[in-house]
Amino acid sequence: MYSIELRERVINAYESGQGSYPAIGALFAVGEATVKRWVTRYRKDGAVTPRPRGGGTLSTIGASEIERLLSQLGDPTAGELTVEFNRSRRGSARVHVSSWSCPRQTGHREQVDYAVPLPRIAFATTPVKGSLAPLAG
Repeated sequence: MYSIELRERVINAYESGQGSYPAIGALFAVGEATVKRWVTRYRKDGAVTPRPRGGGTLSTIGASEIERLLSQLGDPTAGELTVEFNRSRRGSARVHVSSWSCPRQTGHREQVDYAVPLPRIAFATTPVKGSLAPLAG
């Protein structure tokens, strides 16, 4: 996200005739379309602040359900939460793993990690044609 100061400088430069959209964009290291969008919005609304971001679709998962799952599973990944949440659900009642990644939508303050922990395997070069083989132990 760009600072309001940069937006103002870009708009002022364009409005004072210092160059075209591409020239101003190059001067301030922003895209031509960005310059045009900022100038158009300034002329229309008089605003240089960014618009609020879209809200998307709110999750149907309640905070109490999240707390229950977190207390039950400890420190789960998003994949583990999804599996446990969907265990007794079928069809459209099931949720996608991305439902856990947006704390704003679920009402939970901390974002859940998508990563599924994988076992670590150490490899060593074997004398047989230099191929890799798992170390024992």
